[in-house]
Amino acid sequence: MKPKNAVPFRYRAVTLVLLWLIGGGTLLYGLPSSSRSQAPPVGAPGTNLGGETTPELRGAVWYDSLEAAPPLRDGDSLWVDTEWNRTDLSMTADLSDLVAEGDTAVALTTAGDGVYRLAFRIPEDNTRSDSPTIFIPFTVGGPDLADTTFNALQVCLSNTNPRVLNRELRPDRDTFRGNDILRLRVSWSGAVSSVDFDLRELDPTLEDVIPGTQVQGSQYEVEYRLPAGIADDTLRVFTTATDMDCGVTTDTLNLIVDSSELFPPVLVDWEVRSPVDSGGTPLPLTDGDTIRLWTQWDRDSLEIAADPFDLAPEDVTRPNIIPRGPGEFEIVYTLPSENAGDGDGRILRLIAEDPRGQFTIDTSVRFCISNLQPEYISSAFIDTPPVLKRGSDVTIESFWRSENGLPLAVSGDLSGLEPARTGLVAAEADTTYEGSDLRFVLEYKVLSTEERAPDGTDIPIRLFAEEIGGCGVAPNPPTLFVSLDTTPPDSLPPILNPLPEQTTADTILVTGFTTPEAFSAGISRQSQRLDLTSPVDSIDGSFSFRLGLLPNLENVIRVFAADSLGNQTRSSDPAFVTQVSSRAILFDSPFERGDEIRVSDPSGMTNLELAIHDLEGARVIEWSDPGPILEQSWIWDGVDADGDDLRQGYYLVRATWKDSQGKSQEKTEGLVLGN
Repeated sequence: MKPKNAVPFRYRAVTLVLLWLIGGGTLLYGLPSSSRSQAPPVGAPGTNLGGETTPELRGAVWYDSLEAAPPLRDGDSLWVDTEWNRTDLSMTADLSDLVAEGDTAVALTTAGDGVYRLAFRIPEDNTRSDSPTIFIPFTVGGPDLADTTFNALQVCLSNTNPRVLNRELRPDRDTFRGNDILRLRVSWSGAVSSVDFDLRELDPTLEDVIPGTQVQGSQYEVEYRLPAGIADDTLRVFTTATDMDCGVTTDTLNLIVDSSELFPPVLVDWEVRSPVDSGGTPLPLTDGDTIRLWTQWDRDSLEIAADPFDLAPEDVTRPNIIPRGPGEFEIVYTLPSENAGDGDGRILRLIAEDPRGQFTIDTSVRFCISNLQPEYISSAFIDTPPVLKRGSDVTIESFWRSENGLPLAVSGDLSGLEPARTGLVAAEADTTYEGSDLRFVLEYKVLSTEERAPDGTDIPIRLFAEEIGGCGVAPNPPTLFVSLDTTPPDSLPPILNPLPEQTTADTILVTGFTTPEAFSAGISRQSQRLDLTSPVDSIDGSFSFRLGLLPNLENVIRVFAADSLGNQTRSSDPAFVTQVSSRAILFDSPFERGDEIRVSDPSGMTNLELAIHDLEGARVIEWSDPGPILEQSWIWDGVDADGDDLRQGYYLVRATWKDSQGKSQEKTEGLVLGN
């Protein structure tokens, strides 16, 4: 069991370097101490603790650790006793690298016998970034010497500790017996630098923790056999993770040891050793291959057998079982040279029985058999332009043959067209049969993106086919080639000639010029591309449109140029035209504070005045415009002339003006003021 007075393991896992820059820079890791209250040892016999002796830092004892400085967090108390060779010193610690704001010069107090104590509480709202190397310089003075600065201590600040994401225990149970083999795998958040497993409650003969084996990323595991004579008890396994700064987290797992419990054997791990590729990845099986399968079980003294019926139904040969170590068995089996057929998920059943009659049939080991690969017949482009551009549709018709009768999935690698698409693009396949061949149609649209291949010819599109329900992959993928042109005719957008700000006309002539290399010009209104094009003059680059206007609102007009493939330049700066066709006061209903009020008259307005009245007829606010103008608009925030908010309710909006004939006009609308 863990001693009651033991320091938590998370502190012993952190190494603090104390820098002694006097006398050659000797490294200190803290002086021996049996308890926190024990004063640190003073200098060796005969050492002068006063007078003219040069100050020397001899050691340090941390309040929260017997060995070294613990990781610090915002809100923690920093308390360390430093031992020096003089008793008449005065010193101040500079905590500016540890604390972001406030008074960072802290005086040390004397504890006698050359011991000077630094006591400081880090603010809860400290904004200093986490770091494993924060130095605390000491400024030391005395009766006979000038102030001298020493880089005395180094501490670590970490406010974000690792967090357990997942824990896997094989066998997946709480109760174990002596000689059982277990594997514990723990996944952590963040960038973990090391993980240690403390199994000393399980095995008191262990002198130290066991470093975890990194599986991948921040996932670590340990594999361990329980001692044969372990006593029945509830014992703990401590897993401690340290991040790249110095954040430390300890996770505890409780295990019950009960030698009377009976469990069926458990397959802890397995690995295909043959056939594999150069990287150790298992390969699909072909008839005549020899399988070498390594297995690990949770105990020894097992009778192991393997049933290959699903791999080779007609075979009567039994696999060979070879013991390889504690709980480890190798299974060797050769497929017949003539077998039943290809397929995926073929099970190699494993049977294990222990001396107490507990047995297991495990079906987790599965293989894929593939003797016949998909065969490529032909491919061709359908309704695809010879030169592609952004937005072009690519359609490929591809024919394949499945020799073993399994369905196929066909895909295309389009990274030659767009490097951002490095993976296979799943086929939208029409799997109609034509004779014995399978027909697939792959459809793709060239995206408008800067992450694309350079324009040019002979850009490859590779095709792949793989079995569904099998593992066969067509060898030597066929390749089709296309040409790509996504370069616009000019990087400069077209220029629009000036347009009137307001008009009563239903249509308007839009003219401008662009680069003469352009083939055509297009136009958009309210950010919607219209089905209108204009040829571009090859001499001066001019173009023109007769554009219909949307009535009683502001029309936003942009134009762009394009080459013969449709590659577009950037759009022009917007031009704004308001088409006025009715006499009206327009606003949203209900009216919200900050909305717009518009007044229009197609015959024109001069001396326009707009006023808001309450129901008693009082004028609360007004605006004016001398004109002449066809339409004017104002924003109203629901306030009066003094800027005070008006209450919600019903108001009158009254506009007065003179028309083009000089006659006075007036129009009134009711307005409901909301929030």
